[in-house]
Amino acid sequence: MSKNEKKTGGLSEVMKKLRATSNEVGSDCCCKRHKCFDVISPEERNRIIKDFNNLGEYNRQNEYLGGLITILPVVQRRSRKDPNEAKFNDSSYSYRLRSYVNGALQDITVCYKAFLSIHGISNRRGQTIKKKLLISGVVGTDNRGKHSNRPHKLSDETKTKDSEKIYLPEELNIKKLHTFYKDKHPENVVGYTTFRDIFEQKFNISFGYPRKDTCSVCDVYKSEVKLIENQINTCVDNETKNSLNKTLKQKSIEHELHKKKGDKFYELKRKYRRAAKKTPDLEAILMDYQRNLPTPNITTNDVYYRRQLNFISFNVHVLSD
Repeated sequence: MSKNEKKTGGLSEVMKKLRATSNEVGSDCCCKRHKCFDVISPEERNRIIKDFNNLGEYNRQNEYLGGLITILPVVQRRSRKDPNEAKFNDSSYSYRLRSYVNGALQDITVCYKAFLSIHGISNRRGQTIKKKLLISGVVGTDNRGKHSNRPHKLSDETKTKDSEKIYLPEELNIKKLHTFYKDKHPENVVGYTTFRDIFEQKFNISFGYPRKDTCSVCDVYKSEVKLIENQINTCVDNETKNSLNKTLKQKSIEHELHKKKGDKFYELKRKYRRAAKKTPDLEAILMDYQRNLPTPNITTNDVYYRRQLNFISFNVHVLSD
């Protein structure tokens, strides 16, 4: 996922959770007045950030931080600009940390930079908390992304589609479908990322067809690998485990070679298909059994347990057209 793509649904919630629980202590404030990083020991700084992360939720953390900030009246204004041009602060603030000193938990006054650094938060977050405290006296909840003013929000009719599993031709992909959708519904603007997310989360559709006629070599490889991995997980002897790991590596090499042979076949198929389309006196054909269909194709158990005929479909495919 690129940095410009929007995170939606469960992924967005996971990212919020990770951000709220992965704050780290920042750099020393180098404060000469309070000497914050000298008063708060490294052990205490680690304990504070750990307890802060354990709160685990953005709004709970903000409530905790708001309780450590005190709003005070401005005692003295010392502006270097003309009083008519200067922008004076409405209030002054005091910041505290709860730290153990000689075994007792105490509120210790620190500077703003240390307050941000020891909690691992940004200046923007600190300023937002102070602004909310100044306006209403409480931090409140974070309402980002929860407003109802969404002029480009897609309708439920556009997004919702109840369906059984559907398989589309394997030559299609989401990008092509997005292009078709834009051509058919030019009045309904839907970006590619949104279209892809809705397609993957709301629709029960896949490309290609269910794998029934699978490769026997690949099936054997998967079974062998699963068996070896189970043996490795339960093995306690290091020598035997090393031998199993070597066998597993060898199987991986053999399977990779097998897949490359398959890729070579399809590469040749594409090559001769292009050649047959361009050259009038050259034709390329592909022959194979498509599938065996039981006849009659009825699910009734009386028919299921009786002998049935098979309709065998054999294809001769002309690659040029």
